Amino acid sequence: YLGRYGAGPFDAHWQRITYAFARAGVKWFEWYNEPNLGVEWQDGFDPDWRNFDGVIVPLMENWLNFAEFVISLGCYPGFIPLAESDDLPYAAVPWMNAFMT
Repeated sequence: YLGRYGAGPFDAHWQRITYAFARAGVKWFEWYNEPNLGVEWQDGFDPDWRNFDGVIVPLMENWLNFAEFVISLGCYPGFIPLAESDDLPYAAVPWMNAFMT
C-alpha cells in the first residue's frame, strides 16, 4: 500500500519491486487504490473526475505505463479500483466514464 500516492508515477523504483514479485511467481498486479477518495491523495487535495488535467490524465497515463510493464513480464494488470460513493465528485460511475474517455 502506497498511502496518499494520488496519481504518482510508476517509476523505476516500483518497476524493480514489481519485477521482483513477478520473479517470485505473482501474476496479478494492481496500481493505485481508490483514487476517487481524498484519503488516497496528498493532504488538502480534493479529487474530482471532472479535473481531467490534474487527475484523470495523470492517472491514466501512469496506469498505462504500469500495465505495459506488467504485460511485458507476462503478468496481468488489474484496472484502477474505485470506492463506491453517491457524492458526485467521488461517485465511481462518472470516474470510470472519465477513465474511458
